[in-house]
Amino acid sequence: MSFGADTVYNILAGCVHGGFVMLYGTIVSKGIAIGSAFVLSSGKKEESVSHVSMHDTEYSTQKYLIAKEQTRQSLESLVSVIEESNKDIADMMRGQIAILEDVGLNESIYSLIGGYHFTCEYAIEIAYNQWIKRFSDLSDPMTKERYADVQDVKNRLLSFLLSTGRGKIELPKTPSVLVADTLLPSDIATLGREMILGIVSESGNANSHFALIAKELGIPALTGVNRALVQIETGMTVIVDALTGLVIENPSNEELGAYRENRDAYQVAVSEMKNFVSLAAVSKDSKPYRVYLNLSSLTKEAVSLSPYSSGVGLFRSEFQFADYEVPPTEDEQYEIYRDLTKAFGEHECVIRTFDFQEDKLPKFMNPGSSENKDEAPYFLDEQETVTPKKAAGVENKEFTESIIYTQIRAILRAAVHGNLGIMFPMVRSIDELRSNKALIEKAKIELRTEKIAFRESLPFGVMIETPSLALLSDVVARETNFASIGTNDLSRFLSGAGDRLNAQNQNFDYRPDLYRLIKSIIDAFAVFRKPLSVCGELAGNPITAPLLAGLGIERFSVDPLAISTIKEALSKFTVQETKDMAERVLGLATCAETENYLKMKAV
Repeated sequence: MSFGADTVYNILAGCVHGGFVMLYGTIVSKGIAIGSAFVLSSGKKEESVSHVSMHDTEYSTQKYLIAKEQTRQSLESLVSVIEESNKDIADMMRGQIAILEDVGLNESIYSLIGGYHFTCEYAIEIAYNQWIKRFSDLSDPMTKERYADVQDVKNRLLSFLLSTGRGKIELPKTPSVLVADTLLPSDIATLGREMILGIVSESGNANSHFALIAKELGIPALTGVNRALVQIETGMTVIVDALTGLVIENPSNEELGAYRENRDAYQVAVSEMKNFVSLAAVSKDSKPYRVYLNLSSLTKEAVSLSPYSSGVGLFRSEFQFADYEVPPTEDEQYEIYRDLTKAFGEHECVIRTFDFQEDKLPKFMNPGSSENKDEAPYFLDEQETVTPKKAAGVENKEFTESIIYTQIRAILRAAVHGNLGIMFPMVRSIDELRSNKALIEKAKIELRTEKIAFRESLPFGVMIETPSLALLSDVVARETNFASIGTNDLSRFLSGAGDRLNAQNQNFDYRPDLYRLIKSIIDAFAVFRKPLSVCGELAGNPITAPLLAGLGIERFSVDPLAISTIKEALSKFTVQETKDMAERVLGLATCAETENYLKMKAV
């Protein structure tokens, strides 16, 4: 009999926890791990770094250059080891090499050594801490967690310069459950998947780099486990229950037996659920749905899912050029978008234009880029904080528009190779929508004049993620070819959360006003018979996806790992059952009522 993760949850709920200590955390990668703990040191080295002025600046500069070269070689060695087994992690390590060689960052270090006579260790501390602070202050969780890469590179540099530090600690020699304040990408890359049974972290979130790697490699992992480093010691037997969010120290024989059985049951469930990847996305009574991919890059794994998806519903184009010092050229973008559409053949591929929110700024729009390095502050203040300056690129409307215009030209050209569409994010008004359409028409006229091939009938769409645009969805439907509801930001705006950072620990998935607004958007697009999808977290949630289907959504755009889960969730209900579910939810008044009802239906 086939069963899903919900079955395992129910089994585990009946387990009696009689262990010595239970700790609680947030699930970032599902599964169950049982084994011996290995505690990694925090890797903090600030107390070992002297800030006594040194006048031998040439010596300090040479010392830094030697450490930088050693760090580069160690990173390149890691890349060569893991390149074939995991390209995504190898690419992440290449990103760390780019950080190490960043012109602006290195100029800051040279200036601190040469101009202020600091030791190279202290110069590294100041320059890298400024970058870490800048990333940790961002509100987008995905971009915010890039600080882990900067921290990782900094730790590697200092490990070559100091006799203590993370680079010198002992690593486990047998497969273990890793326990740490936070794990850095190189920790996992150095150890390899076979040495890591599970992960327990005090810090981080679901978008931490180690969390993303853990998901990719299928490692059970929890974050936000308070007092893990105090309670857990190396060699202690632990259970990491990344299905219910528990860590159990010194479990009893009864618990070990129960968890071994349920670990095996969960692995069988996951294996059976993978069967849904190759199956069609249909309701219990065979109504077809379309399941698209949300992608940030064109990876081998993503392309392998092409036969089992309807295409790419959201290609986050800004992530391709996050480390560019200058705006990408039209030809550079054309090649990426061409490769994307060729990889997915006849399937639809929707490219979201650059999302220049302050939490997603690439270097060429960022105040810390090399173009602005002379203006960047060199010193932390007395509280060791840095106040990031406003990005000049965002303030300059003409500069921003010129970058988007170049991107539009590249997309128009690449569209001749396949089924591409263009979608504009964070549109707040019909005036803004029409301005974007005008840019496309201007680019077409220019390309015709230059006799450059492009697609005349490029589908034009927008993301509906602001209440102001959602309330005008009938006009949006009339003036676009398609749209996608961005439920993450839409729910945040409805809730009055001022920014993504303050919103990230709140759960807006069950707001009744959100579903009423989504229903009004669906009805408006149905009148004009225009395609409408959902690309936020709700689309990839097996609890809420059937409700969206009942409201009238037939297109779901989800992260690659959610394809099986969503196909399985949609297959559990008939069309009428999802409609009944939607009718019931639209009549509820509170988040608690909505959540309890939907979770009851999902069991």
